[in-house]
Amino acid sequence: MKTIKITNQSEWDKLPDSFKEETEIIITGEIYEITHKDMALFCVCEKAKIQRVRDSATIQSVWGSATIQRVGDSATIQSVRGSATIQRVGGNANIKIYSSSASIKKAIQECVIICQDCNPKIPEDAPNVIRTKNALHDIKSFTSFYDDLVKGKTMTLYKSVNPDTECDFYTGKICYKDGATIKPTTFDPDPKRECGDGLHLSPTPEMALSYNTGKIKVCEVAIKDIVVHKHNITKVRCAKVKVIGDYKP
Repeated sequence: MKTIKITNQSEWDKLPDSFKEETEIIITGEIYEITHKDMALFCVCEKAKIQRVRDSATIQSVWGSATIQRVGDSATIQSVRGSATIQRVGGNANIKIYSSSASIKKAIQECVIICQDCNPKIPEDAPNVIRTKNALHDIKSFTSFYDDLVKGKTMTLYKSVNPDTECDFYTGKICYKDGATIKPTTFDPDPKRECGDGLHLSPTPEMALSYNTGKIKVCEVAIKDIVVHKHNITKVRCAKVKVIGDYKP
């Protein structure tokens, strides 16, 4: 994964509108406006301050004592943690909160606020508040949910690769040629870790394309070689995969 740190609006505006690989954008300074940048994950950290999030932009995580002034226009914030503050939520915005110390000052129109196993400070007149338990995944729940992909001790998973080289987008060195058995140079079996040190595949072609837009490869993976992160099952980390061939809808 490529990481870009942003400290001001000028640096944000100079970013491309799309990325060829999964890109993590970490915002640490004060920015006036965030608009959509394709194929990126946005993290607003610590004491960062954002004035406005709009145009279907997606922010993956807001934490620490970060402040966002306004969220609207179908923007999505995947995770709000710590004592982060959001001043106003409107439009068709969708916000998921994981911390009771987080707060939202105003919520209007048709926004949706999802409280994941927590009781944050939100307005009593917020239009759509969903309170739910935080699902914690593991290999058992993952294989149970996608039982149609399980065949004995193996599972079918999908990988989006560069259509020109059939290699991964991140390093460009791991090639998913038909019939090949692939191992990463390093592998971390710790389920607390979401990214890095392994081969990352998804349970559906659509989820694979959400990380990189390319050619979809069908792969077979032994269940014992799969690590599931408890908060994200759109991709899993694998110790070894066998490439079956191109995905044909």
